Amino acid sequence: MAQTIAYTKKLEVKEMPELWKTLTKDIRLKSGDVITKGTKVSVKPIVGYDRGCTINNGIRDYRVSYSSVFKVPSENCIEHAISDGVCSTPAGCRTEPDGYDHYGFPSWLLVMGMI
Repeated sequence: MAQTIAYTKKLEVKEMPELWKTLTKDIRLKSGDVITKGTKVSVKPIVGYDRGCTINNGIRDYRVSYSSVFKVPSENCIEHAISDGVCSTPAGCRTEPDGYDHYGFPSWLLVMGMI
């Protein structure tokens, strides 16, 4: 009879600083819920998924797109990011066009699928 041995490996989780944001517009969710303008939420990136983030309004987590929470940069800003080699992230930090900031947010070029 074969014996099965289970190995467990402790995963190292890098603790990211929390980012708090006050919403500048209402967010309507597929469930029909509405998170109203002026609500202070905690925003966290989704690891391995560059197109969205999770927000928590103190009650529960919601998965939303970055454009629901942050102002999308103009076409002119995107052109500068491509030519300069320095891009902003939804959190407002600067990083490489294919990089992530210290909060774990991807650059806007990654969010938009341009890279």
